[in-house]
Amino acid sequence: MNPRTPRWRDHLDQEEPPVPLRPDPQAIRETAIASLVRAVIASARSSLDRNAPNEFEDDRGVSLVLRGPVAPLTFDGAALIGIPSLTLPHAAFVAEGQPIAVTQGTSSPGSVLEPYKLATIVNLTGEMIRGSNAEALIRQVLIENVGPSLDAAMLSAAAGVAGVRPPGILHNITALTPTAAGSSAFDAMVADLSALAEAVSPVSGNGGIVFICAPAQAMAIMLRAENMPTVFGSSTLAAKTVIAIATAALATVIDAPTIESSQDATVHMFDPAAPISDTGGLASPVANVFQTDSVSLKFRQPVAWVLRSPSAVAWMSAVNW
Repeated sequence: MNPRTPRWRDHLDQEEPPVPLRPDPQAIRETAIASLVRAVIASARSSLDRNAPNEFEDDRGVSLVLRGPVAPLTFDGAALIGIPSLTLPHAAFVAEGQPIAVTQGTSSPGSVLEPYKLATIVNLTGEMIRGSNAEALIRQVLIENVGPSLDAAMLSAAAGVAGVRPPGILHNITALTPTAAGSSAFDAMVADLSALAEAVSPVSGNGGIVFICAPAQAMAIMLRAENMPTVFGSSTLAAKTVIAIATAALATVIDAPTIESSQDATVHMFDPAAPISDTGGLASPVANVFQTDSVSLKFRQPVAWVLRSPSAVAWMSAVNW
């Protein structure tokens, strides 16, 4: 054997570079939800008994959620955030030794990001909070209520209301026409995803496109796509709805939620709620949580979004796959 020829066993003696571990998105999501649920329980139990021990001291996420309410750091005390629109010329090839051109772009005021909040109050009985199933119960409430509420508001075509809520990202965005029935489901899926990606490509920066779909379509993409794009499913979308978003052209502020609890509150038990007392009289029905051995939990999520360009979003309904 030629001594210069490496033997197959030589490769066994070489130390292989370690394979980096990639965070599991599902595991990250589950950890975040668990911390949020435990923060709710800790806040509620402290209202029932101020000397109650914190069973979740080792969960760092709980302390972050339960810290004193502060203004959203991202806004830094500002009432608005202006997002300028920049137009820059393309770079050009330059010969060796030749001067490089200094180009000048243009800017315009662009979009404005305004602060809003998603909020709700839930009353839970003392038995629910003290029970051993509190974590599972509250987890299910949050998964079925708070998360879908944010999805439904953001992934909608509803107009905004000044001082109340931002417009849905589909507002004033005309839906594209899906591939007609008759093609195979796979071919229709590829054609539709390609059309959606092409529609947002002018502002996607050669990448950074995510798809948000009704659950069945999200699963279809994950099962059929060989090189899977970034896909998220949302149960709030109508069946056969697919949305493409150029992430670079969507500005968002979604801060950590704030959870507060009280066993002394008097609340109007109605949706929509009204002031307890005003010139119109007293709200009804009204409940005092102290009298009923209950806890009022107030969940507040600072959230805002704005499209930097109408080309940032494209969508289809009634796709044929």
